[in-house]
Amino acid sequence: MNAFFSRRVARRSARSGVTCTSAQCTPHATARSRFRTAALAVAVSTTLASGMAQATLIANETWSYANGSFVNGLNGGYGWGGAWQQINGQNTMSVSNGALVDSGGNPISADSRRMLATSVNSGVVWIGFASNFVNASGGSDQLRFTNAGVATGAFGGNGPNTAGNTGPSVDYNLFDQTLNPGGLSVDTGVKVNSGNHFTLMEFNFSTGVSTVWMDPNIANLGAGVSANFAPAFNDIDLLAKPGAQFGSLAIGTTMQDAMSAAVPEPSTYALLLAGCAVLGAATRRRSVA
Repeated sequence: MNAFFSRRVARRSARSGVTCTSAQCTPHATARSRFRTAALAVAVSTTLASGMAQATLIANETWSYANGSFVNGLNGGYGWGGAWQQINGQNTMSVSNGALVDSGGNPISADSRRMLATSVNSGVVWIGFASNFVNASGGSDQLRFTNAGVATGAFGGNGPNTAGNTGPSVDYNLFDQTLNPGGLSVDTGVKVNSGNHFTLMEFNFSTGVSTVWMDPNIANLGAGVSANFAPAFNDIDLLAKPGAQFGSLAIGTTMQDAMSAAVPEPSTYALLLAGCAVLGAATRRRSVA
């Protein structure tokens, strides 16, 4: 395991005494447990399959800040070229127990942006993040991809997908630069306003194809849903309506990197290390033979 992964586990352990008391963060705490289980599964399966293939983390954000910290000016995580900046709407997005929550009292959006230290525009890139998106007046939440402030794509909801399909029945989509179902889009079939989810995305810039998995079964990932576009980006925008929750975000060159957005707690991490030890012993026996 790399040093970054170990540091994240140490931080999670240090925060284990914090108890979520608000109704708003209770579902996120439940989601984190499911995300950690998924992360453990992918870590063990991909380790055994690839013999600890080298991964390259591009950036991550775990919202490891004091509760109540507003997003504007936060500068933690890895692989960024600057702090989060409020670029539109209200300054109502703040940290609550390892998630970013929009606690605004009206449907005006809060929009924050952070620049990456490196542009994402070549090869194969994986993105993983936890979320609980809502649909409010005027649209729903989105994680947007931008180049120099110009949108190249987005993930989330954006009004009705089909005639009469409004309100909580809006689906999670990956959109192209048009940011709506009228352009190229990937409809996951999972509804906004349906609770906590973990999203896994692959952008293949070599083939120009993007693929999305919602709450993936790592043991049997499946084909996902795909479309013929891959949004290049050097900024991440978070567009939120009141009640939205953004969990950990990870961007990298392998699925392992993306799944690091859901790091196991120390007890399950110990199990992962035991699995790695078994793999190492088997490798040594084959070498001797």
